[in-house]
Amino acid sequence: MARNAAGFTLVEVLVALVVLALGFLGLEALALGIGRTLAVAERQTEMAGAASAYLEDALSQLRQGRRPADCQVDSLRYTIQRRTDLTRPTNPRVQVVVNPRGAARAEPYVLRSELYLPNPGVSDAAPQAPCP
Repeated sequence: MARNAAGFTLVEVLVALVVLALGFLGLEALALGIGRTLAVAERQTEMAGAASAYLEDALSQLRQGRRPADCQVDSLRYTIQRRTDLTRPTNPRVQVVVNPRGAARAEPYVLRSELYLPNPGVSDAAPQAPCP
């Protein structure tokens, strides 16, 4: 039986297909990992934006001599909690915690800031400004 040296055997073709399939599976796993990473990054960016807005609102109220309200806001995607500590009148502290809803294993996003007020006009007795 003569053998044609110019072609491939069936076994060689099958081995090549298996190697190619494994390569495609590796690429698919990589794409899924990238997709998950992008979703987490998008969620964290959104939480950071919400926390920043609530923090800036509180700091603005403190600069104007108003006491920001401690509040909790529930939305479809997040629970946002804002707390203001006025135990040191020249250095009030604000903390905003954003807890995602429905996201398994999602960590809360916490943003804290301390403001220096050389002439403090805000105290615990000051009327509370509303929460946005």
